Amino acid sequence: MKSWLVGFIAAVAAFRLVAASSVEVTAFGAKAGGGARENTAAIQRAVDEAAKAGGGTVTVPKGTFETGSVYI
Repeated sequence: MKSWLVGFIAAVAAFRLVAASSVEVTAFGAKAGGGARENTAAIQRAVDEAAKAGGGTVTVPKGTFETGSVYI
């Protein structure tokens, strides 16, 4: 029983490390000063990628990023 519990705790800890990913919107094509249409799609792809990884942080660097609706 104890070995099962240790294995379970190790699996949860490993999952949390994987889930703590960080993606930057510029890696998906968002540009400061870019149009809302292009930035919206790029930011949505970044959010979707973080969700696919099990969670994480979506980072927007310094600048003005015009965007439309983004679904989280």
